[in-house]
Amino acid sequence: MMQRTLVLFALAVVLPGLLLTALGVVTLRQDRSLADQQVRERRDVLADRVVAALETELRRWDTALAALPLDSDRAAAAFPALLRTALERSTLTVCVVTGPAGTRAWPARRLLYDVGDPGAAKPRSLPPALVAAERIELEQRDLARAAAAYRALVAVAEPATRADVLVRLARTYRNAGREDLAASAYRDLERLSGTTSEGVPADLLAGCALCVAAHTTERGACALGIYRDLVDGRWRLDRVWYWAYSGQVRGLLDGGAAHNADIDGLAAREAEKRSLTRAVEAIVAEKRGGGTPAPTRTLSIDDRTFLVLTDAPAGRLRAIVISLSGLTQHVWPAVFGPLLHEVTVTLADSNGVQLFASSDDRAVPAPQARLATARLLHHAGLTWKIDVELRHPDTLFAGFRRRQWLYVAMLAVMMVSLVVGTTLTLRTVSRELAVARLKSQFVSAVSHEFRTPLTGIRHYGEMLLHDRVATEDRKRHYYAQVLAAAERLSRLVEDVLDFARLEEGRQEYHFDSIETAAWLRQTVAEFQATLGQDKRLESTIPDTLGCIRGDGPALARAIHNLLDNAVKYSPGCHTVWLDARGDESGIAISVRDKGIGISAGDRPHIFERFYRGHALEASARGTGLGLSLVQHVVSAHGGTIDVASEPGQGTTVTIRLRRPTDSGGARNGDGQRG
Repeated sequence: MMQRTLVLFALAVVLPGLLLTALGVVTLRQDRSLADQQVRERRDVLADRVVAALETELRRWDTALAALPLDSDRAAAAFPALLRTALERSTLTVCVVTGPAGTRAWPARRLLYDVGDPGAAKPRSLPPALVAAERIELEQRDLARAAAAYRALVAVAEPATRADVLVRLARTYRNAGREDLAASAYRDLERLSGTTSEGVPADLLAGCALCVAAHTTERGACALGIYRDLVDGRWRLDRVWYWAYSGQVRGLLDGGAAHNADIDGLAAREAEKRSLTRAVEAIVAEKRGGGTPAPTRTLSIDDRTFLVLTDAPAGRLRAIVISLSGLTQHVWPAVFGPLLHEVTVTLADSNGVQLFASSDDRAVPAPQARLATARLLHHAGLTWKIDVELRHPDTLFAGFRRRQWLYVAMLAVMMVSLVVGTTLTLRTVSRELAVARLKSQFVSAVSHEFRTPLTGIRHYGEMLLHDRVATEDRKRHYYAQVLAAAERLSRLVEDVLDFARLEEGRQEYHFDSIETAAWLRQTVAEFQATLGQDKRLESTIPDTLGCIRGDGPALARAIHNLLDNAVKYSPGCHTVWLDARGDESGIAISVRDKGIGISAGDRPHIFERFYRGHALEASARGTGLGLSLVQHVVSAHGGTIDVASEPGQGTTVTIRLRRPTDSGGARNGDGQRG
């Protein structure tokens, strides 16, 4: 019945807690869904703004492209401001215009070489006198006459042909073994600003020849300078001549010059400009082939991606070519700049080529907001895919998280309170049940303890009353048994009364000076009178114990309880022992037996009221109050109790009482309440 009551109590406490928890979980889920919806709506709004910004920017580029001058002779200052800014910020951006006059790129030095029609530029014809002198050199193999003819032509040659004369003069000297004269001719050629009949700049041709003839220690610096000028676009060359001279000077660098960071840097710049130049070549070739380039597209050249915007009015071609790095560093940040503090933007074309991706390692999106909003933008034949993701979604979840933590904290406090309250209630109820059970056992034990002496008194009284005792010795024995039973009954009554006074806090002790040896011998004698013929008490009580101050009857009852326990719980041994010893600080009284002992599990509880260990309950009956009363008496006298016991080996209980001091008498005077 009691267990059923406890179960019902637990259910009455737990069920409301579970219902409240379930209600809170449902509320949090709804709150979470609302927060997720707010995040999605905010992300969609920002995605629309990103798309609008991109559309506006692409229209600006289309307008700027339409305003690009078709006349190649017009200055770049006439370019739209947007194009000028793009050309200034990114070195891999170029504007291209094609027409009847050829192809022109701005800035011209952005390309490695001229991307015009390779067959458009034809070699110039040579003067007859120069042709005749060259025939002497090459056909007649008369190097001296050829050199004289070339020297004569240098003085009278037109500026357009002087470079061709000096080239042949230097070649003749070199073939004749006159390296000094050949170098002098190449230096004269290097000072010219024109080109040869084949379109090769005179200074470039002369510089390469002088590098080849230079000493090994000077060749590297010379070749590095020419290589730098080639990469920087100093000379306007076609593709064939550029790669011919670039390969020559790079061969000189690899052959003898010290490898350094300048060479690596120039090679990297050449690779970048080569990609840009090839992208322009692809656009021009498509237009030259009769095709119509897409208005907007991406080109991937040499692992580099370029965005190409084209316009083809009346058979002409205008184009803007800008690299992905230029877009990422200069264009897209300016377009999306006002929004990038709230979102991350990923931009890709229809082929999956990523044109832009903003990121911020410091922003850690919440797990529930990691999905991006995707948008498609169709512009001039190109489909753009835009993914927008919130950069700091936690700011939108701040209110939800505060409510979540508040609810969790309140739920935790409530559950802890329920658990603690339920635990304390169950423990209190269990303890009260245990006390009730112990009291029931106590009443049963006391009744049994009372019945035993009363039965003896009644039996011996009837025998004496009806004169059924034959001898005087037998009568005296019966009288002694009646007296012993009465004293035992009196002690039981005193124990019960002492317990009642302890429960009510009314126990009083009357302290007097006690001559310890005499008092202890009298206590032992009184106990021996109650022993049966099969039990014996051996005591060692020195005469030098001195005096103590205390309540003699109360201490005597405590000693009597210890001796009674020793006899009761040593059924296999007929003797118990009492030893007393004293020193300057006090006296120690030990009661020892060789009985069943006390287990380690029972030992901490033996001084609790009503407590009797399992072994004690099985071996003898008792009230469970004896040791509790003993401890209270000893504590009231300022003493201590020590218990030494091993199961099956016996038990020794030692009471230690202090001797009185000058102040002790006043403190522990008569009438002290325990």
